[in-house]
Amino acid sequence: MSQHIDVIISQGRVGDRTDGALPGALKAGTGLAALLAVEPRIIGTPSASTTDDWSVSLPAASETLTQLRDALRLSLDAGRLPVLATNTCGASIGTLPTVAERFPEAVVLWIDAHGDFNTPQTTGSGYLGGMVLLPGAPALSRAPPRALSVSGGACAPDRVPSGCGCVCARRRSSSCRWPTAAPA
Repeated sequence: MSQHIDVIISQGRVGDRTDGALPGALKAGTGLAALLAVEPRIIGTPSASTTDDWSVSLPAASETLTQLRDALRLSLDAGRLPVLATNTCGASIGTLPTVAERFPEAVVLWIDAHGDFNTPQTTGSGYLGGMVLLPGAPALSRAPPRALSVSGGACAPDRVPSGCGCVCARRRSSSCRWPTAAPA
C-alpha cells in the first residue's frame, strides 16, 4: 500500500508567524515517509517567520502554493494517495482548490483550534491562515492575480454548509463560527 502514497512536505513560508511550524512539518512528514518507506517530496525553501498581514504574506507565498498545487495534481494524476504535512493552514490555499476541482462532492472536515472563515472585515489579526476556507472571500478576490490563480474556489461560500465542516479545539468563540452568509 505505501508504494501508492506520496508524502508531500511544505517547507516554504505561507504566512508563518512562529518558527516552530516549518521544522514541525518537516519532522512529521519525514517521520511518516520513513514509516511508509517512501521518499518524501519537499516543497519550498524555509524562511524566517514574521507577523505580517495576508496582503503581504499571500503574494510572498505564491511560489510555494503553486508548487504544493502542482505536487498534489501530479500525485493524483498518477493515481496515488497524497498525504501532506504542512506548516500552516494557509498551505491549504494551494491544495483545497485542486481537491474541489477533482472531487466536486468532497467534504472537508476542518479540525483546528479556530474556524478559518475570516475575511479582512472579520479578522482581528490579518492572518492568512485564518482565511483559507473562504477563498472566494474579499481577502483573496483582491489578491494579486498570480496568488489568486492558485487560491480560487476551494470552499465557495454557497458550499460551506454542505461542503465543509468545522470542529474547533478551543471553547466556542467568535473565531469558531459559520460565516454570516451560511445558515446557522
